[in-house]
Amino acid sequence: MQSSEYVGVIVPTHNRRTTLLRCLESVRQMVDIPSLVVVVFDGCTDGSQQAVRDHFPDVLCVEGDGNLWWSGAINAGIRAAEARGASHFFLLNDDVLPDPMALASLMEVSRQQPAAIIGSQILALENRDQIWCVGGGAQWSGRGIYMLGNGQRYQPGSHEVKAVDWLPGMGTLIPGAAIAATGGMDTRHFPQYFGDTDFSMRARKKGFPVLVCPKSLLFNETSITGVVLKPGPVSLRRARDLLFSRRSHANIPTRLRFWLRHCPPLWIPWQVTRFYLPIFASLFKKILVDGPPVEE
Repeated sequence: MQSSEYVGVIVPTHNRRTTLLRCLESVRQMVDIPSLVVVVFDGCTDGSQQAVRDHFPDVLCVEGDGNLWWSGAINAGIRAAEARGASHFFLLNDDVLPDPMALASLMEVSRQQPAAIIGSQILALENRDQIWCVGGGAQWSGRGIYMLGNGQRYQPGSHEVKAVDWLPGMGTLIPGAAIAATGGMDTRHFPQYFGDTDFSMRARKKGFPVLVCPKSLLFNETSITGVVLKPGPVSLRRARDLLFSRRSHANIPTRLRFWLRHCPPLWIPWQVTRFYLPIFASLFKKILVDGPPVEE
């Protein structure tokens, strides 16, 4: 029988072999908490599976067909860890490096507040003195969903646990009860972006405290991202991907679903205008004024 503190460490990945191996090496350096590392390979074709089996034989490998995306991969990893007795789930991305004390610090808080979902303080891997995120806020009459502490300087010794509105998927510890109560990540409506934010906000509405533990540190490679709008001219294809690709933070159907679920109806028109007006203005200039890029 497993310990009541048996943790499933869930790492989704897709064709990032070198990045994944670096992450797993960092996970191996964490202070020993009874745990099982689960890597979910969603349609990997770069030899990641064999590399993990060769270098990390204790890791549980779960195969996907390339259609899981982030939310589906997290759910698959949680199911695999839960079947092997895990009581908590520590979510990571393959491009992050947890501090050796990251999981131990989260479990320390969890012992005091067993129902809580607890996030880490996330720093930029490229500049470890800069905060990328320390939980998230929601200001529907203003800037909507935003990351707390983004761009601020990291202050060592700031360990006060605080309540937040939502948490990112990386560096977050989830008790099994929260998974049971919510059904996990919503793979239908939020397969990629907002899967983590939606989950923590739904759990919070069901009475699970959503906290951030600054003592738990995670380093995120912020240069790796999805579809973004770069400086200079843009093609129609790039504009379409920005607005409709699952890999884009500006995916219109996904954002509308998120606002309809979580934003008070009075403020939805404002959120749509606030977010998309600058994007459409930029696209208009890039396509109609600047012209297409030299290379499509």
